[in-house]
Amino acid sequence: KMIILQLIASMSWSLGSFDIKAAFLQGKPQKDRIIGLEPVIELAKAMNLKNNEICRLDKSAYGLIDAPFLWFQTLCDELKNLGFTSCPFDPCVFILRNPKDQTVAGVLGIHVDDGIHGGNQYFQQQISKLESKYPFGSKKSRQFTFTGIDLQQNTDNSIELSQSNYVKNINPISLKPERRAQEDAAVTEEERHLLRGLIGSLQYAAVHTRPDLSSALSQLQSQINSATITTLIMANKTLHTAKKHHDVTIKIKPIAPEDLRFIAFSDASFASKAKPESYAGMIVLATHKDISQNKSCVISPLSWGTKKIQRVVT
Repeated sequence: KMIILQLIASMSWSLGSFDIKAAFLQGKPQKDRIIGLEPVIELAKAMNLKNNEICRLDKSAYGLIDAPFLWFQTLCDELKNLGFTSCPFDPCVFILRNPKDQTVAGVLGIHVDDGIHGGNQYFQQQISKLESKYPFGSKKSRQFTFTGIDLQQNTDNSIELSQSNYVKNINPISLKPERRAQEDAAVTEEERHLLRGLIGSLQYAAVHTRPDLSSALSQLQSQINSATITTLIMANKTLHTAKKHHDVTIKIKPIAPEDLRFIAFSDASFASKAKPESYAGMIVLATHKDISQNKSCVISPLSWGTKKIQRVVT
């Protein structure tokens, strides 16, 4: 996703998104099995069914385990017919090339029935053909929310990612004063469940827009099984920090494709002060080629991750 956004910004394409109506019902027919269903009252009435009649499901539907896959197969076939090719590194990323000179015309990323894209006029024509085959529920441009992340494309074609509203809506773990005072007491299973939920919510933000939370979350994750009230307090403090800086954004700057370079920074330690385990962290950036010559340059963050990271990488 980050590389898709980087390409859109670098090529000065307009950022767009769409979602497809009733996608699962438009997937491939089920050929190797028969599924019967008892229709709801409204469906039975619309089809004039008798009380003892049931329906056969010709295609997959929401709730069946293979429904997303059958829809994905259908979508891939249609995109292939329109000239798109799937990325060898990620089957949910599709590239469209101009048939005359094979230059890149646009890029499309798929998440179930949602798409994020950018491209030239030829690309937009092919997207319109896709919409005529599978009607879109909504189409948005330059500013929208995609998979819980607020995206905004600025006038200079840079793209900002934010989860301000998402972070502000995360609830802390409620602790009564008398329970809060028992710092060394082990948590109950209900409190452990709340801890996992809070960490999971913050982790979604850390992965996409808040790498500054990664170190604290890694420490909290390692303490889940042996959590105490102190762990819950630290989790709430981490949430407080996240909310205090809720307006932090990740900006992807337009870097000419021929000048684009990727760099990575990593750090590791043999052990932490709490446990004799190794800690490691990495951040991957997209940057201008002139960074190696200490010239004025722009940097876009593409990926970051931690595995029991002990200290923040800057």
